[in-house]
Amino acid sequence: MKTALLASLFLSFSSFAGTCYVRNANLVTNEVTLAKEICINDIKVTLGSFGQSKAVISYTLDGEAKNKTVELARPIERRDGALMFGVYYIESNSVGGWCGDTTTAESSGWLIMNSDGSNARVEEIEGEISHTNDNCHSSGSVLQTVKYEIQ
Repeated sequence: MKTALLASLFLSFSSFAGTCYVRNANLVTNEVTLAKEICINDIKVTLGSFGQSKAVISYTLDGEAKNKTVELARPIERRDGALMFGVYYIESNSVGGWCGDTTTAESSGWLIMNSDGSNARVEEIEGEISHTNDNCHSSGSVLQTVKYEIQ
């Protein structure tokens, strides 16, 4: 009985996306990098009780394999009933000192899925390059925003 109860607390779905996104813009600086190609290979969604739902996204950055876990909390509901979750720091790198000149590059997107988790995909991937003269006392100014498009 306990085994059946535990099994019912977690449902797991896997969506094979196999979608690649490319950026067609050159970067305004060569101090930091953003991948030329981001491929979403697989998304495994685990729906659990008590806020334990998550999605594990398997992807590549210019061919280098990565995984990212997204906690499925506080969704934004779309008009079509799909749920959206932010996928932050798909890629992130920076150069600079502790309280000095710093340039940062980051990419993010949206995980969009049915409310039952049976269809999940990552969309609207964007990269951003920012710069600050003093990252201890001021936030960065955006130098460039790069949109990734389906290849």
